Amino acid sequence: MADDSQMLRDHQQSWNGFCKLMTYSSIGVIITLALMGIFLV
Repeated sequence: MADDSQMLRDHQQSWNGFCKLMTYSSIGVIITLALMGIFLV
């Protein structure tokens, strides 16, 4: 059982890291699109 709990903990850490990556990526895309809208139009 110790292996299962360690594997679950690793998986949860990976998922949390993935969610942070997607959040920051989305914010970056929104900022990029906003700046393109401001400076290219």
